[in-house]
Amino acid sequence: MVLAVGVVKEPGYEWRPNKGRSEYYHTVRVKWDTSLARRIRQQPWRQTVTEVPYELFKKIAGPAALSRNSVLSLRDGWDDRGAVHRGWTNISVRAGSKAEKKAADEIERAAGFQSDSKTRKVIELRAMDLVKAKFRAAHYEVEDVSARHPYDFLCTRGSRTKYVEVKGTQTDGRTVVLTAGEVTFIHRNNPNCVLCVVHGIRISGDSKPTASGGQISTDDPVDLATGALNPISYMYVRDKT
Repeated sequence: MVLAVGVVKEPGYEWRPNKGRSEYYHTVRVKWDTSLARRIRQQPWRQTVTEVPYELFKKIAGPAALSRNSVLSLRDGWDDRGAVHRGWTNISVRAGSKAEKKAADEIERAAGFQSDSKTRKVIELRAMDLVKAKFRAAHYEVEDVSARHPYDFLCTRGSRTKYVEVKGTQTDGRTVVLTAGEVTFIHRNNPNCVLCVVHGIRISGDSKPTASGGQISTDDPVDLATGALNPISYMYVRDKT
């Protein structure tokens, strides 16, 4: 069932903590059109955000659908055949040119980006479990606040407070991806910010992947000036009315 079709409005993504929200502070401004509500056949989607074949997009959006050439985020060659087996999202397929796609691919490989949602989830949970155990062993109270803050754990011990961001990867952990919200928070809240990178996580199984192993490398506090902070995308705000 389609309840509405939304168009993202500037400035797009925003971190919006306020008194009216107890969680879900990661937000995107959207203009919703409820007149396009309709029933469609059941889909196999599991992600919050996923790509759809262009033909299905046309059925959903109806007369409001953009032209095929305008929808650059949909992978070339997709149609409804076999669509039940699709549902992955990958920043590289949004690249507007071969050079951009190559650069995005290199960044993903270096950062250990995992396009399979099941594998990505078990890597994340493995990393979170190891870091939680690490701080509890150091006698910290550990609270998972990842749903409402731009970091994962609030760790307290007496008068000491640490804001802990966790990254899990199958690589050596030299390169990780930080969101704009995470970077802003680190800049504003140091020296209380900690980055824990759990690297070398091993994955076994295909249909039901499981994670094991992993070593924790900790930056305490995080000093972004000691590394290289490279942008992988930009939000361009046009000087237009």
